[in-house]
Amino acid sequence: MNDKFGHLAGDEFLVQAAVRLQRCVRQTDTVARIGGDEFALVMTNLTKVEDALEVAERFVGAFAEPFAIERCEIAGATSIGIAVAPRDGDVPHVLLRNADIALYRAKQAGPGTICFFEINDDKSAHERRALQRDLEFAIDRDELFLLYQPFFDIHANRITGFEALLRWRHPVRGIISPTEFIPIAEETGLIHGIGEWVLRRACATLSNWPSDLRVAVNFSAAQFHNTGILQTIVQALSQARVAPHRLEIEITESMLISKYAPASSILTSLLQLGVTVALDDFGTGYSSLTYLLKLPYTRIKIDQSFIRDMLRRPDNAAIVKSIIALTRDLRIGVVAEGVETTEQLDYLRQTYCDEVQGYLIGRPVAEDHIFALLHQDKQWSTPAA
Repeated sequence: MNDKFGHLAGDEFLVQAAVRLQRCVRQTDTVARIGGDEFALVMTNLTKVEDALEVAERFVGAFAEPFAIERCEIAGATSIGIAVAPRDGDVPHVLLRNADIALYRAKQAGPGTICFFEINDDKSAHERRALQRDLEFAIDRDELFLLYQPFFDIHANRITGFEALLRWRHPVRGIISPTEFIPIAEETGLIHGIGEWVLRRACATLSNWPSDLRVAVNFSAAQFHNTGILQTIVQALSQARVAPHRLEIEITESMLISKYAPASSILTSLLQLGVTVALDDFGTGYSSLTYLLKLPYTRIKIDQSFIRDMLRRPDNAAIVKSIIALTRDLRIGVVAEGVETTEQLDYLRQTYCDEVQGYLIGRPVAEDHIFALLHQDKQWSTPAA
């Protein structure tokens, strides 16, 4: 709200939200705003736990109706975490902590979700805090590393670049998936330092490759909150002495939902700089066509969920074919993700897809294996080992 309409509109949104919350509770209950977009409700003298659930459901219903802000109707949604005394604690700070832990799980499940605190939540929260502490030192301990997965130009029959994929080799737990530690990095702000490390490392590696190859680096929504992101990109390119057009920034549709306005200006600046921009996981978000029209892109990547079943499901094949035709009309490059069979490759060649990525072409490899992959004489007739 603040980014799109200004702080006065954001304040008005909070006022309207508070009014709706107050309408859902008794006069003896206490509702308070405790964070940027977080409220707390304290209720006493409930006869049964289900009473708390009933109030929570009223909250969800209250936010189902759009908010009238700046002559626009703004959709609202709420996630709710509940802790009950004395079962979940008998002192205020413990109850509030456990309600917050339950809220975390509710947020992960999606808008409109209500979660009661569970004992396993506390264990998960403890593990998450331990992982966070270890992640704070992961760069200094040289535990982070990058793997590179190739892009293959179907018509030129050559590798055109690589996507840099972040991995974490934990000293005790071994390799930890990015899906597990990236959300922690985003919540804690560690993503800024980690993202800068990835960018500089990828650019330094790129400087050793042939000049006709590019490297793609994934950016998260949190990184676009950093006002110095453009300067960081410029410095990384300058220090590595690589041309801007050889760096590709990959962003997802979901990233744009909350940061549309600033993302637009940053993406425009990147293109003016000469950096290419790719929209990742295309087709899995909410407003793909809107973003194609209003935000600048060099290419899009068709999500692998469409590629996986396109030869078995006519509707998937129709979607893939339509996306490729659309990108050709808009003069945007297109990459098909998750290509694993020669049959998929042949279909994409027939539909004039530009590039493909997947295990058929090559699995993610360490940087010291890049040149071996480039010099392999492959006919792409069998899946890569």
